Parts: sequence; C-alpha cells; structure tokens
Amino acid sequence: MNWIIFTTECSGKTTFCRNQDSKLGEFTLVDYDKLMYFNTDKFSNELHFIILLNELSKNDNQLCFTNILPPDFILGLNEPYINCRFAILLLEKEELKHNIAKRHHELYDTSYIIEQYEKLKEISERDTTSLKTFKKFKDISYQFYPEIRKVLNIKPKNIIRL
Repeated sequence: MNWIIFTTECSGKTTFCRNQDSKLGEFTLVDYDKLMYFNTDKFSNELHFIILLNELSKNDNQLCFTNILPPDFILGLNEPYINCRFAILLLEKEELKHNIAKRHHELYDTSYIIEQYEKLKEISERDTTSLKTFKKFKDISYQFYPEIRKVLNIKPKNIIRL
C-alpha cells in the first residue's frame, strides 16, 4: 500500500524525510517535489497527480509527500485507489508562517503558499471520507511506525534478607 500526503511548500517534508533516513517502519519516505511545466494551469494538479500515481504503481510501501493539491476526482472515495491512500498534512498556520520566514527572504512573495494552505484546509474540512488529515509529522510517525510493545510477564518476588 502506498500513501500520498498532500502538503504545502515549507511544511518541513524534506527535513522530515532526511531526519528519518527516508524510512518510516516498512515505508520508504519520498519527497516528491518535481516541477513540470504544462501549457495550462487548468489541469496542472491533475496531470502532476496522474504522473505521480504512475510512478507509485511501480513500487509498494511508499509514503510520498507532495505539494500537489488533491484533484477533485479522488475526493469522497471510500476505498483505496489503485493501491494508494491519501492524506493531508496541515500544520498550524503559525508554524507554517514560521517555516516560511526561516526559508524565504522577507521580500519574496510567499502568498501562494498561504493560498495553497487555505485550499488544503478547505478540502480537509469538506472531505473526511477519503483524506485523513495530520496536524504534525509526529502524527504521521504514530500512524505508520509499527508499535513496539514489550509485554513483560514478571511476577513480584519476595526479597529474602539474610
């Protein structure tokens, strides 16, 4: 099973993948940040998404972070789509603004990142069926990292003093 996690630029996905050595349990972390030019913006997200799905169809157990907005045709799905599930990583807005300030010069126009954040927020509120929403990378780790539980069956023993 593969996962595509939609997020924004400056969310910290590259740092997260690097800090985890691109592995999270049985999943390989992929920072899918490919830029492609299409003649039209109208279908740009859909074309990016189809290319990404095609690449993921050749692999399994991939956890892919992308800046692509979820296309309308996957919203509201009740079942996995071609061995793939979908989620949104939606940081707190202030945390995203902090990340933007660290990464970009103050004169650089970053309004497109906040616009994408607002679109992702609206999609996550509207579609609770096919898209799981994470608020932090830690939540993703808890979802995908296998739990290690040590069950100790130790009975209390009496201590004998000599």
